[in-house]
Amino acid sequence: PPSGKTPGVPSWLMPVALLAAGGDAASSLIDPALPLITAGATAAIVGSTVLGNAYLLPELKRLPAGAVSVSAARQQLLSQHNQLMGRLTEVTEVASEDVRKLARYWQLQNKIKAVGDPGAYNTRTSILASARSGVEERLSKLLQLLDSYARLINMIEIEVEL
Repeated sequence: PPSGKTPGVPSWLMPVALLAAGGDAASSLIDPALPLITAGATAAIVGSTVLGNAYLLPELKRLPAGAVSVSAARQQLLSQHNQLMGRLTEVTEVASEDVRKLARYWQLQNKIKAVGDPGAYNTRTSILASARSGVEERLSKLLQLLDSYARLINMIEIEVEL
């Protein structure tokens, strides 16, 4: 061993062991299965760390820098793809609600016309027409946004496949 260093137990092992033992004692009061779950989670974390350090990092270091940057760019594109898909879903739900609202407005307009007394509902008809045009305009903008999102998603899919 190098001078000044003593062989044996690493300095970090004792505090970790004490912390784990204390955690097991405290958690067993709450639920008797918690120490086993904690031990399993700790073993999984240690195992994945060892696997990552022993296998994955050396494999990544052997990759040429260009391949790593291409892989990073692909991962970034896939992340953007997932974000856009989420936004696409959200906008689709909003557009669907607007279509339902527009259908209700048209149905109400038809009921007003069916009554046959146009003078009694003039104010409501004008309010309804204004609301309907606002929803139609919003729906038009949402459809443009959906088209743009779909185009971007297709572009990302093309780039990832190349």
